[in-house]
Amino acid sequence: MSWAQNTTAHLDIHQDSISGAQQSIGATYNRLVRYRGDAQLPEPDVAQSWEQAGTDVVFKLHEGVKWQNKPPVNGRDFKASDVVFGLERARSDDPSFIHSGDLAVVDTIEAPDDSTVRLTTKYPTAIILTMLAGYQWIPVAPEVIDQFGDIKSPEATIGTGPFIVESFAPDFGATLVRNPDYWREGLPYLDELEQLDVEDHWSQFRAGNIDIVLVPAELLPGHDSFAGFLESEGIDGYVYSEVMAASAHGHFMNTQDPVFADIRVRWAINLIMDRLPNRTYGWPIGAKPSIALGMGHLAFHLPDAEFEAMPGFGLGRRDQDVAEGLQMLAAAGFDADNPMEWRIMGWSVPQTLVGIDQLQIAVDMYKDVSGNVLQPSEQALEWGAWKQAEALHEFQMISSAYSMGVDAHDAMQKMYHSEGGRNFSGYANPDLDRMLAVEESTFDIEERISLMQDMQRFVNSPEEIANAWTGSGPFSYAALSRIQGIPMLWDSGRVDQVYVQK
Repeated sequence: MSWAQNTTAHLDIHQDSISGAQQSIGATYNRLVRYRGDAQLPEPDVAQSWEQAGTDVVFKLHEGVKWQNKPPVNGRDFKASDVVFGLERARSDDPSFIHSGDLAVVDTIEAPDDSTVRLTTKYPTAIILTMLAGYQWIPVAPEVIDQFGDIKSPEATIGTGPFIVESFAPDFGATLVRNPDYWREGLPYLDELEQLDVEDHWSQFRAGNIDIVLVPAELLPGHDSFAGFLESEGIDGYVYSEVMAASAHGHFMNTQDPVFADIRVRWAINLIMDRLPNRTYGWPIGAKPSIALGMGHLAFHLPDAEFEAMPGFGLGRRDQDVAEGLQMLAAAGFDADNPMEWRIMGWSVPQTLVGIDQLQIAVDMYKDVSGNVLQPSEQALEWGAWKQAEALHEFQMISSAYSMGVDAHDAMQKMYHSEGGRNFSGYANPDLDRMLAVEESTFDIEERISLMQDMQRFVNSPEEIANAWTGSGPFSYAALSRIQGIPMLWDSGRVDQVYVQK
């Protein structure tokens, strides 16, 4: 099976900030726990079972798990100490290990024997298992680091997973071959995975050089959907929704700025923004909208019917939303004679998600929908200056996309807690901080889902709105009909179940 995906400079998942390494060689590894195939909830991987009580989680490992037969491990038995070594490496104080903060709640990690891992947290937390299911928490054999120093090269990329890295080059991609000694009997079904780093995904898909394509067909002139593209091109394929990562795009309003300090203005922006799938402007505006959480957090997201009925999101209330938004702006002192002017900050590089292309799309959208009552302008900066302004809250509105974390709590905490690491809007409400604390300490999953949904309703109410969410996954893919068994969550660790239909 082959697919096109922008690659990464190296293969060290512990030091990769945009999951490029995971997309290239994630099938090389297992984790203690992995995601279910349909949601970001944990199920066993190399851990056969676990018990959680108070601050302790004790994992029992599967028997018969072996490292891949590559030097220096040479197919030796997998041990609990390998899990400990990998997790301790990933949470290193070295700033190059960019995921370390995600395990700040962990106190100690121990291996009482070869088949047991004991993890102790600083306080009882319900989110630790879904956190550990993230792609970055891979075990690593100590002798690999002893020999290579890191796991950036294909030679050093050695796991217990269904596929073995055969080759990798940053500008070309990666080739993985079937692990003949994989511990899950009968798997994987495929003999080879090939990830190509090519710019024009569609021409490669048309030519039959790749089996799966991600780039939205709606971006291609003359096509308004994947299905329409497949039909017009005579391609024997199908469309499916997949969540590559829990991510979302938004326009983040600085609540400390004089313009956006007014809640009426923030609510008006939320109502006027065009999120509907009409493709008038371009992805992610007019794509699949998200509220507070990326659609990757499927189990925790609001029910579709409630989501689509919310002000600013509903198909059937678009005219009403725009009219109410204009009324809010008028109450705040803005109209056609006194338009609201501000700057939307983003990346200066041409790019449809967060670059200058998206800024221009956003400017046109706000002007068109509001009848020029809204008069934004672009503020495009190079990457370093953009990210520095973001961190220092030196913007009026910033257009950006964020990985929302491997757990729904992680996403909400980062974006909306008063001390959240990605709370760029400056939103602060002690009531929400308390709601987050209660949800994190709730171990019943159905109760957690209910609490998380209540928080989504809360932060998207007219009295609280801080971020205007635009587009999110699940992203649509097209695949050739012969490729079957594709998991809804590519990051679930289930690539071993993909097969070719003869």
